[in-house]
Amino acid sequence: MKTSEESQEKARKRYYDIVGDWNIPIVHMGGLSATDELMEMLDLNESRGVIEVACGTGYTTCRVANTYHCHITAIDYSEEMIAKARERAQKEQINEYIAFEVADAFNLPFEDNTFDVAFFESFLNILAGDKDRALTEIVRVVKPGGYVGANEVFRAESIPPELLNRMKEALQEMALGPGGNLGRFTLREWKKCFEQSGLTVTQMVKQKAESSPLSLKDLIDSLGICGSLSLMTRMTLDVLSHSELRASMWKAIPVRKIMHHKDTRKYFGYILITGKK
Repeated sequence: MKTSEESQEKARKRYYDIVGDWNIPIVHMGGLSATDELMEMLDLNESRGVIEVACGTGYTTCRVANTYHCHITAIDYSEEMIAKARERAQKEQINEYIAFEVADAFNLPFEDNTFDVAFFESFLNILAGDKDRALTEIVRVVKPGGYVGANEVFRAESIPPELLNRMKEALQEMALGPGGNLGRFTLREWKKCFEQSGLTVTQMVKQKAESSPLSLKDLIDSLGICGSLSLMTRMTLDVLSHSELRASMWKAIPVRKIMHHKDTRKYFGYILITGKK
């Protein structure tokens, strides 16, 4: 008989495989401009060995490899995500710079001190598990003197308790989708998380929340008009045909309203943070 934890794990895998099949290019606050700014903060170049954690369908991976010609190992929990990422790299003819692997961020299949740089975008704040343990594992595979960079959602310390409680209640019972960490951590808590993992924080850039993690312009720039319409059609059909996905997205509506509504989004934003090992 399956335990509740095993059932939740299966549901999470199912969610990520469905989303992987959508092949969404960007799902983090700040979109492409935030990605570009974070890479500049990490001072990437062709001589650096890089690991991207939670690469999704590989859009950022390919963008970074095309821009900096650095060698990237990109990992994700979902086999479907990695399959789409490999297809993207093949189509963009950038395979020589990238190695994609299915891997668990809590147990990375690499030796200590392997990479010069590690980065991730909107990963720890939706992780179903201990963010501190995951970050410590990421730091383990970075060389002394190397850097870790992230784009993560934060909440203001001044957020009214009732708003925070409404978010927690909506997220904690989700059958599919992100865990209950979304929007829970303040700037101070993110800095502490990095420091406790063995990093010295070198830069922190705070940005306000935007109306959507993926703007229409970013979507059209990355997929084109026909590709964007195809994506929206596929998403609609999957939501209509998967009852668990539909229920979870319905429960997430109050959270999205809180984080992106003009009257309450002032309590949220994203932080670009880098730390040195």
